[in-house]
Amino acid sequence: MRPRRAGHEVRYALLPERLAEAAAWMNALAERCDDRLARIAAIAEGRDEA
Repeated sequence: MRPRRAGHEVRYALLPERLAEAAAWMNALAERCDDRLARIAAIAEGRDEA
């Protein structure tokens, strides 16, 4: 984000390259969460291999 003063307000603009970094991080986090939830479901349903 890039802040810019406009009178008493501060307006922010998104920086596309940083947005792409954030999206990649969120996708990786979502994959880890999906894996964890799948393991929890396996345990709850008695399909746990461990």
